[in-house]
Amino acid sequence: MTLLRDLNFTALLSLLLLIGCSGGKKAAQEPKASKSRPGVSEVVIPVAQQAGVIETTPIQPSEVPDLVRVPGKIALPDNGSWRVGAITSGRVEQVLVSQGDYVRKGQILARMHSHDVHEAKAEYLTALGERSRLQSAEAVAQKNYERTQRLYALKAASLEQTELAHQQWIDAQTARQNSDIAVQRERAHLEESLGIPPPLPKTRRVMAQSRFPSVLLHPVMFCRRMLRREL
Repeated sequence: MTLLRDLNFTALLSLLLLIGCSGGKKAAQEPKASKSRPGVSEVVIPVAQQAGVIETTPIQPSEVPDLVRVPGKIALPDNGSWRVGAITSGRVEQVLVSQGDYVRKGQILARMHSHDVHEAKAEYLTALGERSRLQSAEAVAQKNYERTQRLYALKAASLEQTELAHQQWIDAQTARQNSDIAVQRERAHLEESLGIPPPLPKTRRVMAQSRFPSVLLHPVMFCRRMLRREL
């Protein structure tokens, strides 16, 4: 019995020493592995489970064509496209381009009808007409003041008349300056707010009538004929 007890104690001691040595070797190997490949963990899949996870293909030479056709979709980046819109409300009457067409800066893409734009153009033309009328009134007031000054120098007009003509000239100048501001305001509204160029005022062609009622002459032709007659 004593001999059997000694054998069991010796076997148990040997087993404990063997477990301690193997644990010490693993602990000594772990720092080396962590130093060589930090933050990398390896997963070992058994051979029996690799059939459904890993597919293997034998390496062999193959020819790759220069042109490879694959389905795809071309999309522009955000900074490569631009959304076009209108500042005012209206009705689109005509679209001059289609999707995919090349366009250039300043090209007209569509035409639309807007009451706001028509009203703004009408107000601008009205302001131009009013300024032209006030410019003529200013010129008349200036001539009247100069004429009154000459009459006052000849003792043919009173001082009150001269001062009244001068005040009328100043009032005409002020009205013309206000009309200039109105034209600039309407022009800025068209260009900056609506983004459209101001319309050109309609010019009237002055036709001179000859001695024959049914014939109308251009001003240049009329002047040439008058000069020929005088010569």
